[in-house]
Amino acid sequence: FFKEKGLDLNESTIRSIKKAFCTAQKVQKTDNPQFLKNKRGRKLLLGDLDSTILGYVQQLRLSGGVINRTLLIAIARGFVQNSQNCSIKSESIGICWAKSFLTRHNYVKRKGTKAARKLPKDFGLIKQAFTEKVHKIIRDNNIPDELVINFDQTGCKIVPTSDWTLEKEGAKQVGITELEDKRQITVVMGSTKSGDLLAPQLLYEGKTQRCHAKGVDFPSDWNVHHSATHWSNADTMKEYVDKVLIPYVNSTRASLSLDDSVKPLLLFDVYKAHRDEGLLNHIKESGFLREFIPASCTGELQPLDLTVNAQFKTLMKDKFIEWYSQQITEDPNRHVDLKLSLMKPIHARWMIDVFSKLKVQESLIKAGFSKAGI
Repeated sequence: FFKEKGLDLNESTIRSIKKAFCTAQKVQKTDNPQFLKNKRGRKLLLGDLDSTILGYVQQLRLSGGVINRTLLIAIARGFVQNSQNCSIKSESIGICWAKSFLTRHNYVKRKGTKAARKLPKDFGLIKQAFTEKVHKIIRDNNIPDELVINFDQTGCKIVPTSDWTLEKEGAKQVGITELEDKRQITVVMGSTKSGDLLAPQLLYEGKTQRCHAKGVDFPSDWNVHHSATHWSNADTMKEYVDKVLIPYVNSTRASLSLDDSVKPLLLFDVYKAHRDEGLLNHIKESGFLREFIPASCTGELQPLDLTVNAQFKTLMKDKFIEWYSQQITEDPNRHVDLKLSLMKPIHARWMIDVFSKLKVQESLIKAGFSKAGI
């Protein structure tokens, strides 16, 4: 039109004119004319599947489900594997594609408010004092690397989620239950300076063994237990000492031909259950030396936090994506049931597989101690 009139206007100017015209039509409460649209930009990676995936996501949200990038990647991979006309490999669908999809369809992040963790201003001095003290204990007691042990709790969600959930842009509120999926267990992990990964303690939420994952053959050295809240307390930690730490130490002493005079060193944070007087006495009476990791410094000084915990959660998330996408592949129209009674055994088998993979990553485990300066 403008060229016919002999006007030389660039595209951005024309768009501005169109936008102003449409705004004026809205103010005057008249209908906008239908403008012809030309497709612009690159072709969609998944082509027509993009709209199919969007429909699935919208239906999932309407039914009360939570959408996050992990779940979206799993959904997309499932549809790709099920499609006979898509040449894209499902493994190529990752976080970049998920971000693009959500942006194109006006989904935005909504986050629960949490206080940011900050390192103490004198962290450098704290680290120096801590590492020097640990090295002195090791040196004075001739403790081998195999008996320098760090243990730590990490929450493990049955269905991987995050602090983020995804909502259409403009949504006023996100239910707190959508932000905090509380269906999780606590995993107490232990690692040594020599690169060993100890058997874990799993804590399910409940008061009896009925809350444990059913029909799963856990490794014989694992301590599968429970607590009313699934969080560690003084009693569950005493059980961890008795069922995991002491057997490991006895076995290690035997393999290294060490007598009982060589004491192991435990490094752990100042979590409330760890500071229980009864637990600390039990640790001492069981022949362990111990040292607290300074408060507010675990992200920098706790070996497990520096390497193993993150890798554990990544591998568990990968297991979920692989499983969920397979459900979509088998039946794209089926609602995937994430009921707790069904997911617990599946989740438990994922953990067994993930631990077997982590246990052989000696360099990863050692790197945590090296990064902490131990």
